[in-house]
Amino acid sequence: MKNFITMIEKDSIEILKAESNHTFPLHSHESFCFGIVHQGRVIFEISNHKKILSKGMCYIIPSNVGVIITPLERYAYTTICFKNDKKDSLMNYQYEEYFPCISVEDQILQLCNRYLNGESATSFMSQIHSLLEPYRVPLTCNKKSDDYLILQGKEYIRQHLYEPFNLEQVADFLHISKYHFIRKFKQNVGVTPNQYYLQAKIYAAKQALKQNEKETDVAANLNFSDQSYLCNVFKKQMGISMKDFKQNFVQL
Repeated sequence: MKNFITMIEKDSIEILKAESNHTFPLHSHESFCFGIVHQGRVIFEISNHKKILSKGMCYIIPSNVGVIITPLERYAYTTICFKNDKKDSLMNYQYEEYFPCISVEDQILQLCNRYLNGESATSFMSQIHSLLEPYRVPLTCNKKSDDYLILQGKEYIRQHLYEPFNLEQVADFLHISKYHFIRKFKQNVGVTPNQYYLQAKIYAAKQALKQNEKETDVAANLNFSDQSYLCNVFKKQMGISMKDFKQNFVQL
């Protein structure tokens, strides 16, 4: 059966509603995600914490942690992705529990419906903060010494998306060994530099598709060997085709 995903974006908040049997390989998010499973059984592995989720069970995916999603059967879910300032307000905390034991399925659906039908982002965020409050603790004052290094590495990768990935060039730019960079990057971003490069390409493809660019042009502009290869990579990463993505994305 075909995977079905709709995406509605409003004020740096994206709400995904999906029914799928797709396996999502190791990936990470720039956004902060909070979601709930509506049906089926699926294994979520978040930052090496693994759990089988079924109807009514929630998950928290902070930005820059590794995620693998493996279905045990067809599953349905809603995920809320917070970007930009909305993400920052949630990432000012550390989360010690990625699978909160709260019964809020109806509440989450009602929150999403009210928000998409005109409720303010301020009110929506206030209610999300209240739901997550028991599962977070303040960030420690000690910043990781390699934060700047990782930011520079990510920026370099994004600026060279239209070229073949070259790990040695990135490491040389940062003046560290490629092995040290891989280790630090995986610790801080949840994926390897090469995986991040591919994710960033797919993100760029999504932005282009939102602007109704042709798939052939997107593939050429992002230096994929051909449209077919981009289509395969996109579907593996997103769970749906580029055509379905264009049809099922709505920006309010």
